[in-house]
Amino acid sequence: MKRLSVLLFSLVFLFSGCGTAYSVEWPQVTVLGAENAREEYEMYYPENLGAQAEVSPRSEKQPSPPPVKYNLLYETETPLGMYEPPDGCYLAAQTPPDEMNGPRAFNRATGKNHAVFAREMYLGEAFPEEWMLRCIAEQAAPLVILKPSGSGAYFSAATVTELAKRFGAYNIPMFAAFFPVEEDSGYDPTSYTLYFRYARAIFQEHAPKAAFVFAADAGVGAEAAEVYYPGDEAVDWVGINVAERYISGQYDEKILAQAGDIYLKYQQAKPVMLLTLGVSHFSTGDYVYRVREAQAELERVYGHVLQNWSRVKLIAYKEISEIQDEVAGGGKPLVNESFEDYTVTEEKDLLAAYREIIRHRRFVSELQASTQTPLATSRALLLSEYPALFSDGEMLIDTRVFGEMDVRQAAGSVRIGNVSYAGEDAFGVEGSEIYTTIDHEKKLVVVYKRIQ
Repeated sequence: MKRLSVLLFSLVFLFSGCGTAYSVEWPQVTVLGAENAREEYEMYYPENLGAQAEVSPRSEKQPSPPPVKYNLLYETETPLGMYEPPDGCYLAAQTPPDEMNGPRAFNRATGKNHAVFAREMYLGEAFPEEWMLRCIAEQAAPLVILKPSGSGAYFSAATVTELAKRFGAYNIPMFAAFFPVEEDSGYDPTSYTLYFRYARAIFQEHAPKAAFVFAADAGVGAEAAEVYYPGDEAVDWVGINVAERYISGQYDEKILAQAGDIYLKYQQAKPVMLLTLGVSHFSTGDYVYRVREAQAELERVYGHVLQNWSRVKLIAYKEISEIQDEVAGGGKPLVNESFEDYTVTEEKDLLAAYREIIRHRRFVSELQASTQTPLATSRALLLSEYPALFSDGEMLIDTRVFGEMDVRQAAGSVRIGNVSYAGEDAFGVEGSEIYTTIDHEKKLVVVYKRIQ
C-alpha cells in the first residue's frame, strides 16, 4: 500500500508595524515531512490563512502546480431525527396529484417503490383526501409542501389548526414542509419564525406524527436561509429545493454549490432532505429538447449528493412539468417567463437513467417509522468545510477537522451505513490514531480515528 504523506497544520499570525505579514508555526506532529507542500499551501490558498493574511514575497523559482482540493468527510455521531433512517436515504418523488400520473403510476414506470410522495398544497384549499389515500395505498408516507394562500392572509391560525386536525385524523407518519422560503417569498423574518413555531405547536397537538420541515430554495443561500430558521426545537428536518435549468449553454453549477452551503450549515443538527430535485430537459424559453444533457446532469447531481452529503436522508425527484400544469390551468407563458419540464417518465433515456440511479444501495423504499428516543444517535460521515489538499503524493489536512470528530473506530476497514471504506493510511496524533481513506478518482478523503 502506497503511503501518503499527511501534514497537519495550524496557523499563527504575527503582524508587524510596517505592514501586514504572517508567519506559520508548524506543530511537531509532522509525519513524513512535507516542506514543499507547506509552501505551496501558503502560496496558492492564502484565503484559508485568515481574512487579514497576505502572501509574503516569494523567490523567483517556478512554483509547483497548485494542490488539488479533495472533499473531506469526517466520522462523528449525530442525533437521529424524527423518522430519520440510521442508514440509507428515502427514495421519494413529487408527482402530479391525479390518479393517472400519481404515486402508483410513478412506481410502476420506475420499477421501484418510493417511500415518500410529495405534493404542493396552498393553505386554505380543499383538503387532498384522495391523494392521501393514494399514498396510503402505495404504503408511502405523504409529504405535504404547504404554501401561503396568496390572498394576503398568509398567517391564519384558524386555517392551520383545521388543517392539522384533518391530517392528524389519519394517524399515520407524514412530513409537512411549512412555507418553504423561496427567492421571491418576501416574508418578514420575525413574523415568519413566530408563525412557523406556532404552526409546529399546533401540529404537535393535533397531528403529532407529522415531522415538520424547514425548507429553502438553494438560490436563497445559506446566510439568507438562516435569517428565517425558526430554531432547532421547532424543526425536525431541513429541506432544500434544487431546480436545475439549462441556461446559456449549460446547467447552472452555482445552484448545487448553494445547496451545498445550506447542507453544510445544518448537517450536524438535523437530517436533511432534497425536498424537490429537478433537472429540466425542455423549456419554453427556447423550445429545445436536451435529453442527453439532462441525463448527464441527473447522474452528476445524484452522484455528488450520494457521495458527499451522507446526512441527506430523503431525495424527492420533481416529476413535474410546469408546461403541462400551465396548459391545464388555462394559462400561457408570459413574454419574459419560461416554463420547465422536469419529468423523467416522458423520455425513455431519462427514465432509464433514473431507474439506474435509484438502484443505488443507499436508497430505502419503506419509511422507518419506529419511535426513536431523544438520545438515539447514529454514526455519520459529515462534510468538512475545510477541504484536504493533495500535492506530489502528500496530503494536507487542517487540524480543525479533528476537533469535530468524536467517534472512535477500530483499525481496518471502516463501514459507515451501507458503504465500506478500506485502504487507510495511519499516523499518530495525541494518543490516538488517525486513519485516512483516499479516493483519487472521486477526489475524496475519509477521516476517522480510534483510541490506542
